[in-house]
Amino acid sequence: MSSKPSVNLGAAARDAGIEALIVPSARHPGYANVAVIRDRLMIGSAIRIHEPSAFPAATETEIHGVLATRTPARNVHRRH
Repeated sequence: MSSKPSVNLGAAARDAGIEALIVPSARHPGYANVAVIRDRLMIGSAIRIHEPSAFPAATETEIHGVLATRTPARNVHRRH
């Protein structure tokens, strides 16, 4: 388990099969971030950036899901 709550939240979401989270921005109060768990995106799911000019040139602007069925992720996090 990490000492960072955001890491623990992400790991729990991935283990539960969640595709993405919308979370408040710690850096910019009043704004939100989208955390995409790429390997959990289902076929038919997609994330698209509608204003790519606001991001660095190398930023992926579209991500499509490839997971065929929603199965719980293998839990690789071990408690010590």
